[in-house]
Amino acid sequence: RAQPTKERKAEQRDALLVAATQVFAKSGFARASVEAIVKRARMSRRTFYEHFTDLRDVLRHVHDRAANLAFTLISGQLAQIADPLERIRTGIGLYLTAIAQNPDAARVVFRVAAGPEHEPRHQKESERYTKLLLDSMKEAHRKKLIARVPDETTAYAVSTGIEAVALRF
Repeated sequence: RAQPTKERKAEQRDALLVAATQVFAKSGFARASVEAIVKRARMSRRTFYEHFTDLRDVLRHVHDRAANLAFTLISGQLAQIADPLERIRTGIGLYLTAIAQNPDAARVVFRVAAGPEHEPRHQKESERYTKLLLDSMKEAHRKKLIARVPDETTAYAVSTGIEAVALRF
């Protein structure tokens, strides 16, 4: 209580998002509940509703937070690598590592759906990683490091294939 209100609210929100990530990863959307989230976060329902409107809202925030953190981390590190083939290798490694180190968040981002509005969100995330990969593949082709002209379908297949393999293991 000695903290400023803004900091306390940010900590509450963060704790609720962590708890929601764990609940959704374990139970999926259909079996998740506000009660399970607030119990895990050790907070009240009132606190939950001060931050989120309902389960769909908190799921959207969990998804956005996890996806944006991972993408920011990966794209930031890749921007520092000049060689396009090394950027591709490193990007794949970083993507797999991010999934392996954050299995609950990965499960939520890739597997937990809450109605038809989920698919466009997942598609948007897949397209961001596909673009990173495709840009590096195109640069590698321009530098004559790969023979085949890369296309979006190939990059998408590789990107989503990596995602599928990571989630399986």
